[in-house]
Amino acid sequence: MALEIEDELKALMDEEEEEEVKGARRELSADAPAFVPSSLLPHVVSVLHPLTYVTHTLKCDLTKLTVCDLRQFTEQHFNLPSFSLLLNGQPITRDPSAKAIDLGLGNGAVLVLRPDILIHSSPSTSPISGATTPTRGAFTPIPKTGCDSSPEMTPEKVTPNPRMRDCYELWSTVYHDFLDMARDPTAYKMVIHIMEIGVHEHQVQLLQMACTHFIELARTIPGSEVLMSLMAVVGERPETVGAGGVPMLLEAMLPHVVELANTMPGRKIVQNAAIKYRDEVKLCLYSEICRNIRLIALDQCGCITIQRLYDFATTGLLKDMIQDAIIACCSALICDQYGNYVVQHVIKDNKLVSEKVVFSLCRNIVRCATNKFGSNVIEKCLKQGSERAKGEVVASLCNRDIIEVLVKDQYGNYVIQTAIESSPAHLVEVLSNHIVPVVESSPYSYKIESKLHRRLKQTMSAMAHASPSVPIYTAPVPHRVQRMSNVP
Repeated sequence: MALEIEDELKALMDEEEEEEVKGARRELSADAPAFVPSSLLPHVVSVLHPLTYVTHTLKCDLTKLTVCDLRQFTEQHFNLPSFSLLLNGQPITRDPSAKAIDLGLGNGAVLVLRPDILIHSSPSTSPISGATTPTRGAFTPIPKTGCDSSPEMTPEKVTPNPRMRDCYELWSTVYHDFLDMARDPTAYKMVIHIMEIGVHEHQVQLLQMACTHFIELARTIPGSEVLMSLMAVVGERPETVGAGGVPMLLEAMLPHVVELANTMPGRKIVQNAAIKYRDEVKLCLYSEICRNIRLIALDQCGCITIQRLYDFATTGLLKDMIQDAIIACCSALICDQYGNYVVQHVIKDNKLVSEKVVFSLCRNIVRCATNKFGSNVIEKCLKQGSERAKGEVVASLCNRDIIEVLVKDQYGNYVIQTAIESSPAHLVEVLSNHIVPVVESSPYSYKIESKLHRRLKQTMSAMAHASPSVPIYTAPVPHRVQRMSNVP
């Protein structure tokens, strides 16, 4: 008997469920709202909140979906009193009767939610000069624009819900914990995100806090990323420029330029400033770099910073400033493990600089030529310097005592070889007369003699082609080269 009653109840339940499903389908076919979730709806549209990264998905029929349906769905899931919906970065119309498919929405489209209520700081005491510290949760609604018929929202009429209050707390947290969040390896990305989407007032307040704690931020990689992003966001707006026409970030940078240029995170900030700002604006930065050129060029990071700043200078004035500063302390840079690269970089760009560098080299040619780094500078002058610079270096080498020292030195022999290859044609024979008597005693004589023989042959051949009356020179093969060529 119990089994029969149970079977009857189960049959009744099945009939009721079937009737409910049929009723739901009848309602759906009779002009049901497009946002009713159902497995029968073929399309999907998502709405993303950029501050909380919360996404809600709407199952719909795009042929029936309207802007009114989208806004109802957003209000229901995000509980926002006033907002805009962005498609590909542009706000869609607020006309409630507009069809979503006519606005370009396709299956799988993602709309970005932009709340019209943003936090505005309340005045309070702050350690930042000219700035105010925001109060947690203090906000003021921004008046709505568009074709909505609802009245404008006012502070008295707005009652924030818990989800919206989370957004307020996020903004407030960044303001109050800016320094810690900006230096955190993970949280700094949130600071950058809020800084990019914020209104001008918020960006200026972040800028003021960043200028106050500039060096603390610049010493860390996350902090340097925040400063560079802030530099790109605020640019040279009038409200971010100081009394002297210098951007506030650049003013905060100048007292610490040596420390910044000599560290990896700081170096990126200095280079970014050289790229972002105009030449007349960054003139003060270059002046400060040139004033401390020696301290910076002798550092591993600093020498790279100077080379990049030299490349980023788009006017001759800024390049001339760096060239003059380098030439002034050239004697200290030539034989340094990092400073020599700065000198070489300037010589490569401007041949006339080599003439001034050679003046420092020739005063102590032996010390520079027998130094690992100084020999590289001499070779750079011989390869890429002006003809006058090459002639002065070769003339300084044309001394038997100097040649005798250099042909036996592990670095000096390379200077001799480069001088043979790059010296002016009229000095090749003079240089040869000083090398030949002493080269036999050198452990590097084979390479020196081979290059000398090749260069003499090229020089005489060129002279013969220029003047047909001059016979083609056939130089004798040096003994050591001849012995080596006979080896099977």
